[in-house]
Amino acid sequence: MPDSVRRLAQTNARASLLEPLVREGVTESLIELGECLVISHPAVSTMLIGYSTLRHLEEAIAAPETGLWARPTCAPVHPLGETPK
Repeated sequence: MPDSVRRLAQTNARASLLEPLVREGVTESLIELGECLVISHPAVSTMLIGYSTLRHLEEAIAAPETGLWARPTCAPVHPLGETPK
């Protein structure tokens, strides 16, 4: 198996661990959650995005307006284990 295929499978497996947050209504989508994490962390200054469908792009554009990034919702899954300020 090529290394890139293996890494993609690992990334998909990690992302699937966050899907309960969508089912529980914490976030509308993994796109919204991802942007929440980026927007809320003071050490992150840039977000590079690339989406495969128009729907994904529309979700990405709407995500900052939901206010999710300003709530402590991100804290349990924040990659650096810090609560967003």
